[in-house]
Amino acid sequence: MGGGYMRKEIMDAAMAALGPLGVQGGGYVRHIAVDNAGMSPEGMMREAVQPPALFVSHSSSMFADGQCLRITETASFEVAAVCRTGGEVDAGRVLDDVRGILCGNALGLSITPLMLVRESALSRDREITVVSARYVTRYSLPLDAQSQNM
Repeated sequence: MGGGYMRKEIMDAAMAALGPLGVQGGGYVRHIAVDNAGMSPEGMMREAVQPPALFVSHSSSMFADGQCLRITETASFEVAAVCRTGGEVDAGRVLDDVRGILCGNALGLSITPLMLVRESALSRDREITVVSARYVTRYSLPLDAQSQNM
């Protein structure tokens, strides 16, 4: 652990790692974006004009005292996938592919490798399915960076 990263840097690095799943990277995902607003499943469905889509967001942080004016942040990040129900690309495949890329990946940053802690269905109807995966990492921050990372 090192760096003192801002959460946005980690989300941006996760999006870059997921890039090969995107249409521009030769994959099948039409839309990959950071979700800074904590969108509801309905909001994701409105935003994702053409599923499948992925949204990366920070979901929570816990802090522990560290040594020499540093703290350790344990941060959770969600990757939500929006897919057409019964479509060519199902939600299970998307979660499998995201897991294959992110699980155990430190994203080229000085953080602990991402650990998968939960996958769940958020919403499902006849047209759209929204699922999510939560990943956790830890990193060390100088105490003065804590207030900037909020």
